[in-house]
Amino acid sequence: MCRRYARYTCASKHVTFPFDEITFVDYCESQNKTDQLIVGGREARAKEYPHMAMLGYGEKGSIQYLCGGTVISPRFVLTAAHCVYSATSPVKWVVLGARLRTEKPHEGARPQLIAVAERIKHPEYKPPSKYHDIALLRLAKDAVFEEGFARPACLSAEPGVESNHKKATATGWGLTEWDGEQSSVLMTVSLDMTPLAACKKAYGKTGNGIPQGILDSHVCAGSPGRDSCEGDSGGPLQLFPTDPYCMFHVVGVVSFGQFCGFNTPGVYTRVSHYLPWIEDTVWHRS
Repeated sequence: MCRRYARYTCASKHVTFPFDEITFVDYCESQNKTDQLIVGGREARAKEYPHMAMLGYGEKGSIQYLCGGTVISPRFVLTAAHCVYSATSPVKWVVLGARLRTEKPHEGARPQLIAVAERIKHPEYKPPSKYHDIALLRLAKDAVFEEGFARPACLSAEPGVESNHKKATATGWGLTEWDGEQSSVLMTVSLDMTPLAACKKAYGKTGNGIPQGILDSHVCAGSPGRDSCEGDSGGPLQLFPTDPYCMFHVVGVVSFGQFCGFNTPGVYTRVSHYLPWIEDTVWHRS
């Protein structure tokens, strides 16, 4: 599926000026590099992360955007299980193709507001436990993938990703500082991948939703002063390899952490661990 969706990175287009011809258009606005909450990051460029989704709660006209997600097919968005319900409402809406935290039209974006038809939490997710914090949202209609504003991301099947990669990127509309406010624009930050043993040591067995401590189903990342934060939940931790062309690979889903941007890494649900469940749910239903 990853290579199949890569076709949305470019297209042929009929132009009449200066010559009447068919020309090739490259919609890849991402670069194989990142700049140095989200905490400690920078504003994302237009079309840079076309797989990003905003999750909306409440009624149309007064929607609150409290979590992120990743579009992985025309009908499904990947997110965290704890994002399926807010304190007052289930997630009802998904916005794709946006750069600002709104479903309204804005420069450098083409927002699509789509209703959520079905919320599918992992069957082993049992709050207040933070284990198996992963979910899928089935959309009420197919998302439109055109001109680079929206397209799916790939799912990483690499089990020991932190052993093979030093850096990964997180994106979201969450807090930009601890106890601050949500960002009005999509933010991106480059994070150091944390060895699993170091992450297990950092968290121990706190009993705060992780009585068994950090497990192999988690992946960790963070750097002093740089982190994902509240409001980024459900969004992706991602790599940007060169093959397939211009396709991000999602290795984690933002789950939890201790404060934001301090010395303890953030914890993400490891996508490769749940790949059989994701594939069975998404592509057997599509």
